[in-house]
Amino acid sequence: MDITVVNVNTNDDRKWSFEMPNWANQFPLVMGDTYRHGGVSKKPCKSLNLATHIGDSLQDVLDNRSIVADHLGVSPDRITCGNQVHGLNAVRITEDLIGAGAMSSDTAIPDCDAIYTDIPNIPLFLFTADCVPVGIYDPVHHVVATVHAGWRGAIGHLPVIT
Repeated sequence: MDITVVNVNTNDDRKWSFEMPNWANQFPLVMGDTYRHGGVSKKPCKSLNLATHIGDSLQDVLDNRSIVADHLGVSPDRITCGNQVHGLNAVRITEDLIGAGAMSSDTAIPDCDAIYTDIPNIPLFLFTADCVPVGIYDPVHHVVATVHAGWRGAIGHLPVIT
């Protein structure tokens, strides 16, 4: 897949970046996967960690999310996060779910591996390690989705249909 690396300079001279698929350039959206540099988290999480559930300082994660939200032109409390479980559940983000997980992993949408919405200016966050993030946009219905594609024990498994 063709990608563009988008480099962002913040007001305090931090530099961070993300990969955006080139197909997204033709639509009114921002989609991509962030790199780790340019944030405030300390070792072992280091730099632009956006996940609250891996032992990083909550304040550092919130500061990192603010860096990304500022670039997107939204308030960090509109960031909406799913708590993926390597399952099949997809959750539609409605007005009452905006901001779920923005300030704490305890409030993230439970048990889902995809979140989607047609509401503008709602950053959808899912987190991956050894799994694949998938971004989807439906230009007819103006729906954007982020999907955590993977399963438990993915390392070392190679499904092949012969």
